[in-house]
Amino acid sequence: MSLRLLTSGASGALLIALIGVGGAGAGSDGSLAVGIASDEPFVTSDGGSSYYGALRTMDMSTSRLVVVWHPENPTTIYDRRQLDRVIPTAQGDGVQPFFNVTQSVPWALSSPDNRAQFAAFLQILATAYPQVTQYVVGNEPNVTYFWRPQFNDDGSARSPGDFVDLLARSYDALKAVNPSIEVTAGGLDSRGNDSPSAPSNVSISPTRFIAAMGQAYRASGRARPLFDGVSFHPYPQSAKDPYTRSYAWPNAGVADLDRLKQAYWDAFHGTAQPTFEDGLRINLDETGWQTAPPPDHAAAYSGTELNEAIDETAQAQIYGDLIRYLVCDPSVQDVLFYRLLYVSDLARWQSGLFRAVGTPKPAADAVRQAVADTGGRCSGQPRMFQHSTSVIGARATFQISRKPARATAFSFTITAEENATVTGRIVRVPTPKGLSNAQRAALSSSFDRATGSVASADGRVQARWSPVVKFPEHRLKPGWYVYAVKVSAELNPERTSTFVSGTFRVG
Repeated sequence: MSLRLLTSGASGALLIALIGVGGAGAGSDGSLAVGIASDEPFVTSDGGSSYYGALRTMDMSTSRLVVVWHPENPTTIYDRRQLDRVIPTAQGDGVQPFFNVTQSVPWALSSPDNRAQFAAFLQILATAYPQVTQYVVGNEPNVTYFWRPQFNDDGSARSPGDFVDLLARSYDALKAVNPSIEVTAGGLDSRGNDSPSAPSNVSISPTRFIAAMGQAYRASGRARPLFDGVSFHPYPQSAKDPYTRSYAWPNAGVADLDRLKQAYWDAFHGTAQPTFEDGLRINLDETGWQTAPPPDHAAAYSGTELNEAIDETAQAQIYGDLIRYLVCDPSVQDVLFYRLLYVSDLARWQSGLFRAVGTPKPAADAVRQAVADTGGRCSGQPRMFQHSTSVIGARATFQISRKPARATAFSFTITAEENATVTGRIVRVPTPKGLSNAQRAALSSSFDRATGSVASADGRVQARWSPVVKFPEHRLKPGWYVYAVKVSAELNPERTSTFVSGTFRVG
């Protein structure tokens, strides 16, 4: 199979010669749908026919269309002419489009009145296009570039609460038009610095943003869900990173989807909002790895790369492997690569499947082959998620060698895969056998009232660090002791882990 795409002029007129026929793509039956996130079909001269024909040759079955709401004209569908042409063309080619509706300027949704008008606009849009039944509300609300303000004047998070209010209004508005519309919470950026005073990109990390959403939702007293699905944009930290490389907590990438699922459980379990074990699904509706143009195509490009890039063969390997990996996660509904075309300006994001001269990169065939091989379904063991009630990755290390009677320094080491608070105790026990099973159980359920506690120490653990928690220096009476440690997750203090050391002797 080969494809050729040619662009000409500022309007981006698109001509495609298709050779070969694509097979059936993934559907909405629980299989993984693969597609493209881009505004490119809006600027085609043929109503998107060539664009969606290209998607079908790669067995793609979904397309994200961004619809922008303008507060100065809150009832106007600005792209109506393009949507009227593109939507029937896409569906005629077997590609199901969905809407990502976002605001024209980042501060437009900072007021309740504007959020109400946004929700009313969604009803206008849903009435105009009843054939579109999936809506992503908002776009990367955890970063300043798309949503302002992120923080209140006192440094507390503001955008998560505003976003929850927007989702509640949007959910109710869309369901009033058609209860079958799927409402998805707009895609969180994979990174955030959690700093209101950051010199740039003031933002909130995805896990902390989700936690704050849960707090706002519970405080609102709402008895209906906010969303049917969630969206996420798992770009790599560097194009040179494989999709399997984990982000440092509290950020997240493809390798950290369970971290996000746990965050949604922490935030919403026990409420009217379903979590992943209740059937919630996640849409990875924007991702991509940048490539550098091959030497024999360099003349077609101008400008300078602003980000790291990989070669086309590496991109193809990643895209194909990524699809094969995601089909075995039943929580993932779709994955969409950002852009079809590789634009000629190197300063822009360069993750498309076609070169600027119009010829397909190896990734185009890699995607087609991966979708054809899998059919959007897992042939191996699915990766099932189960929430944790303990601290993820918590471990304690104790030194329990005999201490001399004059010893005054006592400590232990703790680590975890997420930020947590730590409370330690030194507990005197009557014999070298330490705590009985009943005493251990009592300690876990009522740690603050540990019988026999003679010293305490508090601390914090930063994800993937191993701090030493030290007790205040003092001598202990000769006898037998154990260390007892309770670790509580920062984002959900109800999730705890308790550790008890073996016995050590003083004197």
